[in-house]
Amino acid sequence: MILQVLLFIFGAIGGITRYFIGQGLMINGFPIATLIINLLGAFLLPIWNDRQKERPLLKEIIGVGFFGAFTTFSSAMLDTLTLIIKGQFIALLIYATITVLGGFLLAYLGTLLTGVAHEETDEQVIEQEESDK
Repeated sequence: MILQVLLFIFGAIGGITRYFIGQGLMINGFPIATLIINLLGAFLLPIWNDRQKERPLLKEIIGVGFFGAFTTFSSAMLDTLTLIIKGQFIALLIYATITVLGGFLLAYLGTLLTGVAHEETDEQVIEQEESDK
């Protein structure tokens, strides 16, 4: 029961965060807020998940609760449909391409950064162990 309550709380925080970031970020009908939020989530979620390997409950609460509510795939799909309905096909192509490729590249970058961070951390641990001897 506590897990569900925490998911609810962090889901609310993620949704509210998305709401405030999204206020006023529409440029000529282009859904820039949804794009920014999804790219940011794609970048931050793998970093978060990697940092919380030893804390699966915290990983799940923030990963599913906060990031699940913060990122907006359903909103992205609705924005895509709206661009189709309005006949804004160039904006649709740009938006869909950036959403998919940008999300993938930022998720990959986030994953790479966690690997680099771990290498540095591992080196620091080895140095500390050697200096303790």
